[in-house]
Amino acid sequence: MEAALATELEGCVVDKGVLRKLLYQWHAAHAALLRLPSAAKEDALLISHTLATAFVSTLRGLQTSKDRQLSRPLPSALVDSFCEKCDALLVPGVSASVRVVHQKHNAPINAKRARSHAAAQRKAKALTHRAAPALVRVRNAVVTTCHRCQHARTRAGAAVASRRPKKRKAPTAEPVAAPVTLAALTAKPAAPSPPRKLLDGPKKKKKKAAPAPASALDSFLKTLRPNS
Repeated sequence: MEAALATELEGCVVDKGVLRKLLYQWHAAHAALLRLPSAAKEDALLISHTLATAFVSTLRGLQTSKDRQLSRPLPSALVDSFCEKCDALLVPGVSASVRVVHQKHNAPINAKRARSHAAAQRKAKALTHRAAPALVRVRNAVVTTCHRCQHARTRAGAAVASRRPKKRKAPTAEPVAAPVTLAALTAKPAAPSPPRKLLDGPKKKKKKAAPAPASALDSFLKTLRPNS
């Protein structure tokens, strides 16, 4: 982190002499905190604070200068490396403590974001007649506390996750035709099936069986026994 921010600082400062001075103060302030023994912690904090104060004072002079000593704005990570109140160098675990604190819907940081969003929305409607992007609240915040002055700085953490995620429709696969085989080409078309009997039609009445005609044997027997 120290080397990465030093590289970004080299791309911002135009004057090479001022850049060498800033790099010396930057690396010396870190070395005082990280390389001195723990027994000399108070001395390390004092030396680091002296170098960090000189570093921040030089940067502020470059920002307010009319000669455009900065080719581009300073990175936010570099600005956040120093305490807002006493300009001390903040090294997590050494000169500062970092905590992640849960934030409610109406927390001060979310209220501040809501006010900023309302102002941006009014400005966007007045200039372009378009609505500003949707308000994004945070569900946690990163709180950095300086060990020297006990000042706590709060920065926004992760955004609130959507409660109802949008369900995307799965793409429907197009039906793939089966490959044509030789047996399908040589097969004869099947005969049409007979029509099926309708089950829901009107019920047909059953015909009563007609009485069978008298046979010749019965007639002959009746002639033999006329009284039967």
